[in-house]
Amino acid sequence: MPFPVAGLFVTIGEIRSAVELARLQLTLDHDQTIAGLSVPAGSVIRFRDKAHSGVTAIELPRPSDVGRARLEGTLSWNDVTQTWSGTLSEDRLLDGLLCRAGPVELERDGSIRQCEISAPYARFGMTLPAGSNVTRGDAGRPWSLRLPPDAGLFIPVLATDAPAGITLSVADDGRLQRITSGGGQTIIVRGVPLNSMNFFLRGDQVVAAPRQTNGPAADRHDFRKKTRDLKKGNCFGRPAFIEFTLNGSTIRAFGSHSCGQADGKVVMATGT
Repeated sequence: MPFPVAGLFVTIGEIRSAVELARLQLTLDHDQTIAGLSVPAGSVIRFRDKAHSGVTAIELPRPSDVGRARLEGTLSWNDVTQTWSGTLSEDRLLDGLLCRAGPVELERDGSIRQCEISAPYARFGMTLPAGSNVTRGDAGRPWSLRLPPDAGLFIPVLATDAPAGITLSVADDGRLQRITSGGGQTIIVRGVPLNSMNFFLRGDQVVAAPRQTNGPAADRHDFRKKTRDLKKGNCFGRPAFIEFTLNGSTIRAFGSHSCGQADGKVVMATGT
């Protein structure tokens, strides 16, 4: 094919692509309400299809007030979480949270779903340190509170200090439901060192994996030593999970081999 003819086909293809793209986006010539959000003139609206049945993204021309937040850059819609993700251009108080400039998630109506806080935040009888990442919940979805990597907090219901970097799942009525972490930091409850990677609280019952250490047996945070102390040498094995009530005297171990009683505390073993 002669070069000029090939170039013509390329040009036609580019024109068609531009036409198709134009059908999927719209540049506003005046302020409008788009998908429930107040959007300024100059914004580029990207649609899901040619019928404009839904909006996938909004490109803002400059830092602008959208809902209660001052945002910049691109707002993207997430069908799974039913939220908008964007960038807060400045620290701002949003629905009781002093949110730090940076990534945020917004509800469909523009209210805040998730942000990193730039000042301490008191909620559920705890005070989250600045730098915590807060995802707001409701009656059907728990709050998610991720602590910063350099600060922990006191958890009243467990009467213990939570290590930095863990995530608390808290029901909207204030009940702590779960603790998770990426690094498996140790959290000590009733003197027992536990792994914070999978920690569940059901009413006043704790279910968690014991924190295993590879150091010498003299390590005071080694669960096997703790168990031997309680059992006076009658308990062996490495339990995979343990459960106990916060106000009770029974510690139930799963994955150990023996059982007994000492000093008013009982360790019961089930499984292999």
